[in-house]
Amino acid sequence: MKHHLIDYAVNNLSNNGKIKISLPDGDLGYQQSALNKGFCATNEKTSVARIDTANINFTLPDGYRIISFDDEEFDVDKYYAAIWKGFDNQRERNEIEIQSMKKREGFDAPYFDRSLRIMVVSPNGDYASHCGMWCIPGSEYAYVEPVFTLPEYRKMGLGKAAVLEGVRRCGKLGAKYALVLSSQQFYYSIGFYPIQNETWWKYTNNQ
Repeated sequence: MKHHLIDYAVNNLSNNGKIKISLPDGDLGYQQSALNKGFCATNEKTSVARIDTANINFTLPDGYRIISFDDEEFDVDKYYAAIWKGFDNQRERNEIEIQSMKKREGFDAPYFDRSLRIMVVSPNGDYASHCGMWCIPGSEYAYVEPVFTLPEYRKMGLGKAAVLEGVRRCGKLGAKYALVLSSQQFYYSIGFYPIQNETWWKYTNNQ
């Protein structure tokens, strides 16, 4: 199973033959599969945090509400503008990024579920915060990625609401917990807790 996931990453997620993956330290099965496929470990580290999907609670400020990509009012171009701003990009998109946006790349990814792409909408209609969730049917876990909040809406609890709503929905689909590759205090402060360290591996294709 693990070597199949490595194969999928190489065959479907690489950019001109370049790809990095994060593997749990001490997971010899994953590490051996990565080595056999042409990856090598780097000195870059990350942490994995977890939250249980039961007993999820949050509140939104007055006038704010939650929608998802499968809501009729969802505007995909408005979303792309928000995510660009939400990750603090100060420059204009280059042509490759513009074409990727126009092709809606990523919307056809395996297990992409529009109902698990959460938007917090402000009273004036801005897409103020977003959390994307990945939940494989039949699995006990879900995965958080990506999360952003527009600069003018930070420190209001909107990111917390977006993430926890996504986690709650994954719980309804059968996931018992959600994972995020991060050690940011933001996640710990909303209920995540660290469970393991991981190493980034780089694809070298030196087989």
